[in-house]
Amino acid sequence: MRAWAFLLLLVAACDRSRGQQATGTLVFTPEAVAGSQLPAFFATEAEILRSTALAQRVGESLRLDGGASNIQAQRRGDSLVMEVSVSSHDPLLARTWCNDLLARYLEHRLQSKLQPAQARAQFLSAELDQMKPAAPEAQALTQQLAQANLDSQLRINDARVLDNCR
Repeated sequence: MRAWAFLLLLVAACDRSRGQQATGTLVFTPEAVAGSQLPAFFATEAEILRSTALAQRVGESLRLDGGASNIQAQRRGDSLVMEVSVSSHDPLLARTWCNDLLARYLEHRLQSKLQPAQARAQFLSAELDQMKPAAPEAQALTQQLAQANLDSQLRINDARVLDNCR
């Protein structure tokens, strides 16, 4: 009887050492991939999701030195959905790490769109400064155009979490 109990304990310990996996999904709008070769687009996004830089941001956000032992990201069939999985020895840590990874990834995508929009706004602001002697109507129109350009760039939300990690 003791041998069976020991064997059962050993199997449970081996099973636990494999780790726990949490999986979530991202969905991209057609605008996100417009003009891209889909396999190359998804391969690039998967590399970003698995990158050391993004993992460091997650670790800083969660105030952890380590945590995720394995990050997988792959396109689901021919869809615009990407499945993201994170493994860890602890199921709660895997789920927390996975959800924060998705949040940091979306933050990265927004930041990558925000920087060019800010550069355009600075350029237009400099142009406005040069136009100060111009008619007030032209200045107002240029300011409205600059704001509309910035707003449209920031409004583009081309990816979102479809399913949180479980």
